[in-house]
Amino acid sequence: MSSLEEIRRAAFTAFPISSTFLFFDQALTVLHSHECSPTHQELVTLRDAFGERDAAIQRGMHLAGRRFEIHRHHPPLVYGRQMVDTDPEEGPGIAACKIESSVLGTPCYAVLTYQ
Repeated sequence: MSSLEEIRRAAFTAFPISSTFLFFDQALTVLHSHECSPTHQELVTLRDAFGERDAAIQRGMHLAGRRFEIHRHHPPLVYGRQMVDTDPEEGPGIAACKIESSVLGTPCYAVLTYQ
């Protein structure tokens, strides 16, 4: 079984509550996605969420045409919620993790959204 197939199976098992999930590398190549087709600019905001804290919080994260406000910035984990047209406690959330040393030999990112 390939590494990407192992990642896909593990994601389905580990994140049953997720609405979407996405894996991509430092070069913004999508390795696998479920229920989303991110634009290049969305991938940039997701990658850049792990940069300087204040700038990341100001930019937020974007996926599936939605903006998510960053509530916690603790690399390698960053997460937040959508705040527009929804109750902040019950609206869609997003969580992202940066994997510095992946099985592919390059930094990779895992992102999921949840309700």
